[in-house]
Amino acid sequence: MQHHKLGRLDIDDKQESDIAKWYIKTERKKLRNYPENLTVREIVKPSSVLKKMFRIYQLDGYKKILNTWLHEALSSSFMEESLSKAEVITVYEQLVKLVEATWLISQRIETKA
Repeated sequence: MQHHKLGRLDIDDKQESDIAKWYIKTERKKLRNYPENLTVREIVKPSSVLKKMFRIYQLDGYKKILNTWLHEALSSSFMEESLSKAEVITVYEQLVKLVEATWLISQRIETKA
């Protein structure tokens, strides 16, 4: 089991997880529409969603897929000819997490103000 420093406290992974879950439970009570698609780690540090998002695809990759979505949405042809289902699902899941993470960040900024 790994130990971490939290201020002056020495905590292990289990304690860190318990603290994170307590924090999330407390925050969830204060905020409406709390994220449902983020992991505990992503809720604790929502900026990690951005880091992970761009490990999956680079900016150009997202632009290509989103441009294809737009083109396909405005045409009568079937999307699977240009994008795989896996590409569509991956980008969709990352966009959902991105929206939730940025919402959470904005709520935390607003709460501090």
